[in-house]
Amino acid sequence: MDDHIDAVTDGHRFSPLVYGGELWTFEHLEAFAFNTQVEASPGGSVSVAVVVFFSNHCFSREVEEGEDVDEAHVVMDGSIRRVLDKTRYELSREYLPRLIQKLQTRPIKVADPARPNFVTFEIRPAEPGAVPSNYAVFFEVRRDSKRKRRLLLRVQSGYVLETLTKRLREAPKMSFRVILKNTYTRGR
Repeated sequence: MDDHIDAVTDGHRFSPLVYGGELWTFEHLEAFAFNTQVEASPGGSVSVAVVVFFSNHCFSREVEEGEDVDEAHVVMDGSIRRVLDKTRYELSREYLPRLIQKLQTRPIKVADPARPNFVTFEIRPAEPGAVPSNYAVFFEVRRDSKRKRRLLLRVQSGYVLETLTKRLREAPKMSFRVILKNTYTRGR
């Protein structure tokens, strides 16, 4: 990771904090990098570094209109106030690192082709008689403007979706390999 520390800003590093008397640490959301082969041309591939980092949306949520929020539980996303969310935090610890490390083999959907951003789901088991829920992890991949053979994967958010929207249910699938290829070759 030392070779890629310049890609990670202070906004992608999270200091420990206390929520409800409990110490929250964020080692599981430390940026990391891995190398992989990307098809750059038909029959030809190149080695690229993929730097992965996380947003605070993985453990915080929007402040609802009129909500009275303890200022000690507020985190900022640029100029936007967000509030710590225990469920998001716990799910990030349970699922996020593993899901991101296994993107090469996971089903992925195109959440928004205009951005583009992508989503992968982990079905969370439910109590007997209850409906399982989906832990949805949204991410984007872009070329790094500072280095030629480096892609930046930003985990935008991770949270429970009780039901999937029609758009997400019908969203096209795309493999991680194709996402990396499309991102790497776009605009070259």
